[in-house]
Amino acid sequence: MAEKITSLAERILTHDPLSAETVLAEIKAPAAAREALVQLALAMTQRPIPLFRARVLRLAEAITEKNRIPPSFCRKTLGLATPAAMRQAAFDAVAESVAQSTEVPRHPKPAAILHDQVVWVTTPVRMDFAGGWSDTPPISTELGGCVVNAAITLNGQYPVQVMAKLNQEGVIRLSSIDLSQRITLSSTAELLDHDNPQHWAALPKAALVLAGIGPSIPGVPLKKWLNVLGGGLDLTIFSALPKGSGMGTSSILGAAVLACLGRVLGEPFSPDRLITLASILEQRMCTGGGWQDQIGGIIPGVKLIRTKPGVDQSTSLSWSVFDLRPGSALRERTLLYFTGQKRMARNILHNVVRRYLARDPLILKTVNELKDTALDMKANLDAQDVDGFARGIERYWTLKKQIDPGATNPQIESLLKSVSRWTEGRLLPGAGGGGFILLIARNAGAAQKIRRYLTAHPPNALARFFDFDVDQTGLKVTVL
Repeated sequence: MAEKITSLAERILTHDPLSAETVLAEIKAPAAAREALVQLALAMTQRPIPLFRARVLRLAEAITEKNRIPPSFCRKTLGLATPAAMRQAAFDAVAESVAQSTEVPRHPKPAAILHDQVVWVTTPVRMDFAGGWSDTPPISTELGGCVVNAAITLNGQYPVQVMAKLNQEGVIRLSSIDLSQRITLSSTAELLDHDNPQHWAALPKAALVLAGIGPSIPGVPLKKWLNVLGGGLDLTIFSALPKGSGMGTSSILGAAVLACLGRVLGEPFSPDRLITLASILEQRMCTGGGWQDQIGGIIPGVKLIRTKPGVDQSTSLSWSVFDLRPGSALRERTLLYFTGQKRMARNILHNVVRRYLARDPLILKTVNELKDTALDMKANLDAQDVDGFARGIERYWTLKKQIDPGATNPQIESLLKSVSRWTEGRLLPGAGGGGFILLIARNAGAAQKIRRYLTAHPPNALARFFDFDVDQTGLKVTVL
């Protein structure tokens, strides 16, 4: 065992699936734990790559926590004193790996709109059918992703909208229509205070910096940038869905804000760049989402989305058919129900990423299965096989719960059980834990029974059915 610990640097450099669980089992004494940390520090010097650093720090966190290594030794060896500091540094390294794909603007730019013009952006939301989690860094960066999702409207409307207009006051005014909130920013310090995803203004603040409306460096005056812009900016956001809906609302809203600000500055519209910027935005807000949400909203239709391993997560797309015309089998058997429960995907995301960085064998196995399920789902959709689609949805839901038990809870399970006799497939879009439920009934009659039952017995006052359609437009930018 001692030889294994003294060669840990070499092993982790050459044996990628080496799990934290295996290494922890090999450490039998405090001296071995300290030697393991020395070996990990050595490995990071030999491979100074952000995602490798993230994995090593996750392993160091586990070793330090289990063996209670003194902070003084950890600080001397790794430059980090506590397991919590190592955990945060690992997530910072993941964010760094995502940010490698683009540069933040370093100089202010003049606006490309007139003072009486308004930039208006509308976008659908996203419903995932298979492959989610394979799009999440560092999983997608190291293994590539494979997802099937759809851009959808709800009750015939675009749920996400963003508007921007120049003002004469030389400040940034942020407004949220759905939250009835408004703040004014007059300093760079206020603008850069955007790392709390619980605050409604964190997303637009981070987007303003990432788009180049304001400076990214503390101490650079905001007024200087706004003078070049040609005045201040009024930015208004609207999301008809609550946070935690499971429809990718946060990422899609971020993409819509970035598209709106890009048009203010006259930037050419590039879906690939917008997708990348939205991923960086999620990392800056410490939520850590993947790329499938923004792709689901930006790009119309139902599509198979694939990426190859690597920092460049450029996507290849292949569209399919999701026939929701009146009288179609899918229309008659498919139901979308809002549970009234909201959840924050951040904790679920962090749990999965930490387990992946630890090379949890179950996570690695499940990711491969998720990607295979996405390919099967595309085949079922191409064949217009509704029963195959239902089975694929059910399999996807099982894998989501396998990759993280937090995808469900007793309230969700109780609701699903109440209609299980009429249901062939069920799924909580997104990371799960609340929000919407997609139900595929056994037949048209069973769908009517589900609708009648849940209408008569809602789990709470907010629960209700929504109509949805596949959107064939995607994100749209207009100047009025």
